[in-house]
Amino acid sequence: MEKKHTVSFEIGSAPCNILHAWWRSLAEQKGDRAELRRCHVPVQVVFVPSYHTLLGKMGQECNLDKERLAMIAGVAAHVRSDNPSSRMAAQLSEMNNGAPRLSPLRFRRILSIKENEELYEAMIRLVQYLKGTVNLCDMAQSIYWWNDNTKKRWAYEYYKEKSSNKNEPKVSL
Repeated sequence: MEKKHTVSFEIGSAPCNILHAWWRSLAEQKGDRAELRRCHVPVQVVFVPSYHTLLGKMGQECNLDKERLAMIAGVAAHVRSDNPSSRMAAQLSEMNNGAPRLSPLRFRRILSIKENEELYEAMIRLVQYLKGTVNLCDMAQSIYWWNDNTKKRWAYEYYKEKSSNKNEPKVSL
């Protein structure tokens, strides 16, 4: 029996490459993309044939949490362009007219999310905040592994970017 590996959407991984190819195919299949974009909860994504295309390709590579993959597919339909050079949490803290794109209060609310449906809605809103330009694989990794470790990583990335934008001297100990 062939052992399947756990899911990692790190750049260059098989799941990331499969997700990228599937996401690019949505640009040509505008009806499928529109259908996914109309899904308001992850269970609706499960009824969309293009999700099953992704599931079939991904399922050959690894053991999957199908609900989390449905969330990734639904949110990915809102992504207009991939920005692999910056992680999603860092993008949210980038300064826009003197303030971070996403306020610290709203960011903390995102970190408090525990339920899949709430996370799904929030991730779609975050993609919209970023005008559809996100790191696709980082977004997928974050959704798939949304737990305390992911939340801590996001906090470090958000506040690191925010603190590095200040014009204050750094203190060395």
